Amino acid sequence: MKITDRKYWKLGLFYYNPDDPAVFVEKRFGIGFDFNWAHRKSYYYLIMILCGTILFTGLVTYLVGKL
Repeated sequence: MKITDRKYWKLGLFYYNPDDPAVFVEKRFGIGFDFNWAHRKSYYYLIMILCGTILFTGLVTYLVGKL
């Protein structure tokens, strides 16, 4: 099992392998990591990232409005 096998990459962008226990895998191309979308924790990490981004944006907007 190699993470570079085409059968594990949906649309060439999304890694989906239910047999792989890793949540993060190396990107297929370039530098960095991708989620294993077959792993349940991937969705929790995505939600945390989105919530953090929304909270940060709201805080900055609030603080700029106070200037």
